[in-house]
Amino acid sequence: QQEVENVYSAKEIRSYIAAIAAASRKTGALQLGVSTRAAISLLRAGQARALLMGRDYVSPEDIQKMAEPVLAHRLVLSPEARMRNMTPERALSSVMSGVQVPVKV
Repeated sequence: QQEVENVYSAKEIRSYIAAIAAASRKTGALQLGVSTRAAISLLRAGQARALLMGRDYVSPEDIQKMAEPVLAHRLVLSPEARMRNMTPERALSSVMSGVQVPVKV
């Protein structure tokens, strides 16, 4: 766990996570979006994945791969989304597709 905290996360990666969280709070499909605590968990999971992949830095792909397992179970669908048989995973995918992925890290 201490090694994970030493994995570098660029400002662009942290901004990307913040943008995902903000977008999740603005979508009509979610009644409850990504919290600050959930965003921090996503960063830590991204750092852990980077470490397991042999890197000392977090890439946007690390965040994308860890987003669903870290965030989906924390999301609360709006009543309208539930009526349309939407899942938290699909709502998260839709949110993430609308957030620009950082190119320079």
